[in-house]
Amino acid sequence: MGAPNDQIRDLLRVCGATLVPVSPASINAQLRSGAIDAAAADITNVAEHELWRVADTIINLPHAPSLFTVVINEQAWQALAPAEQQILSEAADDAQAVMWARFATIRADAFAAAVQKGMRIVEPSADDIAQWRACSAALLEAYMVRVGQAGPKLFEAYGKLRTERCCRDAPSGEAHFGNR
Repeated sequence: MGAPNDQIRDLLRVCGATLVPVSPASINAQLRSGAIDAAAADITNVAEHELWRVADTIINLPHAPSLFTVVINEQAWQALAPAEQQILSEAADDAQAVMWARFATIRADAFAAAVQKGMRIVEPSADDIAQWRACSAALLEAYMVRVGQAGPKLFEAYGKLRTERCCRDAPSGEAHFGNR
């Protein structure tokens, strides 16, 4: 299986895949030559690299949205007046809404293009997701060990976030395709 980066390779390796490092640009040639029989790639790579020519099925595993973040250190944040913090927070909320909407549109368009080219979209079942979580649990445990005391606190906060609507639902406008 082709995998484009260390994060994806680690995930697929712990879940039993035999991996071949690939770049998104090389997936088409590697699939065509038989060097790999499947690859992990962002949905936008399907059209960009004409993957419909060498594959007929997409399994939609949206585990890592391709979005960006803006960070500010605490000292700089605290140096701002409360009104400035409020303005930045509101601007960030607005930018986040725009980016999620744009992201949803880009993904929906990419999936629609893949379907138009004859590809079948498969959504994983709840059992499939449970199996992915089970086989990848070792990655979370290793991460917690690597980050030390902050690990359990981080995962406790993450667990709380997963109960919030903002963090468990797909962004509004997100299209799902059911060509199973």
